[in-house]
Amino acid sequence: MKSHTMDEYKEIGMDFIILNDFITHLIVKVGKYSKLKYGNNLSKELDKINQIRSDLQEKMFKEFPKDANTKVFYGERPDITNLLKDCCKTTNRLNIHR
Repeated sequence: MKSHTMDEYKEIGMDFIILNDFITHLIVKVGKYSKLKYGNNLSKELDKINQIRSDLQEKMFKEFPKDANTKVFYGERPDITNLLKDCCKTTNRLNIHR
């Protein structure tokens, strides 16, 4: 018996993406001005949350091998290929690496 539907996994995955981004932002804000102790504590908690996210993703792949993909829990990262090409052209034009 499956524990979640694929739609439920997609919703849970989106919640994890938002939670990860929010806590990461919070870690940066809290860790500012020599408050690293608090930022480090939040980082440890985020590691625990991300382990749960990883475990759920693994379960999703077992339950829905045809429909599952890593984008569900980790989102789609932008394709930076063109950005890198443009950066290299600019670098070459400016003779930065010579």
